[in-house]
Amino acid sequence: MFYEDGNEDMPSIERIPAALMEPFLEKGHILFTDNYYTSPSLATFLLGRNTHLCGTVKSNRKKYCKEIAEFALEKGEAVFYRSTIDSRVIACKYRAVKNKSGNKQKVVYMLSTCHSAKMIETGKTYANDSAIYKPSIVRSYNSHMGGVDRVDQQLHSLRTLRKSYKWYKKLAFRMISQVILNAHKVFQHETGKSKITFLDFLHETISSLALINPAIPNNQILDDTLSRLTGRHFPSLKVASPDAKDKRPTKRCRVCYAKGKLSAKCQPLKTTYVCRFCPSEPGLHPDTCFEAYHTQVNYLL
Repeated sequence: MFYEDGNEDMPSIERIPAALMEPFLEKGHILFTDNYYTSPSLATFLLGRNTHLCGTVKSNRKKYCKEIAEFALEKGEAVFYRSTIDSRVIACKYRAVKNKSGNKQKVVYMLSTCHSAKMIETGKTYANDSAIYKPSIVRSYNSHMGGVDRVDQQLHSLRTLRKSYKWYKKLAFRMISQVILNAHKVFQHETGKSKITFLDFLHETISSLALINPAIPNNQILDDTLSRLTGRHFPSLKVASPDAKDKRPTKRCRVCYAKGKLSAKCQPLKTTYVCRFCPSEPGLHPDTCFEAYHTQVNYLL
C-alpha cells in the first residue's frame, strides 16, 4: 500500500536533528527519533545523505499517510504503507497486545527507511499458546530508544510541570528532576538496592533535605547569631510559669531539631535546660548540644 511525500523544505523542528546529524551523514548511520521530530520530509532528506531514520511519528504529521490512521486494528495487528516516491520509506501502525490504563487502546505510528513490512515473534504467547508477533520496526525502536522513553515515563509520573509555569521554571524543574533520577540510578548501582523505586527514593531525598536545617524564625537567627558565640553562657533549668500545670517544663532542643533528631515517637527531642543569656532562650541539652551551639559557627557539623 502506498502514500505520498514530497521534497519541500523541512519545518524548523525537523531541521534540528538534520543539523545535529551533519557530522555523521554519508556514513550509513541510523537515526532514532521520537514523534516530536520524525516526519516523511526528514526521512527523505536523510536518505539523500546515505542515512536512515526510524522513529515514532504523529498520525497527523504533514505528508504522513492519512489512510493509516483510519485503519481499524485488533490487538497485536499491524498495517504497513510504502511511499510512492521512495519505496524504502515505510509507515506502520501497530496496536499493542495490552491496552493502556483505562482500557484505552495503545496504538503506535512508526516511520522507517531501514526496515521491511515484517512481523517477528516476541517470545511471548497468548492464553491459547499461540505466538505473539510485533513489527520489526517497533522491536528495533524499543531496543534503541527504550531507555530514553523510560526516563521520560519516570519523570512524567512526578507531574511537577503546569501549563501556567514560565518556560525557565519548567526548565529548572526538569533539570532538578533529571538530577534526582540520575542519583537514583547511581544509588541502585552502588548499593545494589534495585528494589527501591524512583518515587520512594525521591521521597527519602526530600525528607532528608527537609531535616537538614529546619526553618527557624528570622528574628531568632539574627539575635542569637550575634550573641551565642560571644560572652559567657551557662545552662539553667527552664522556669515554670506560676499557673503552669507542668512543674518541670521542657523546650525543644535547638541543636537536635536542626539536625533532625527525633524521639521514638517521631517527636522533636526536648530538654528541661535553656540558655537564659541568649535572646531567644533556646532549649539545649546541657552536654554536647550546649557546647556546640555556643562554640561552633555551624553547629550542624
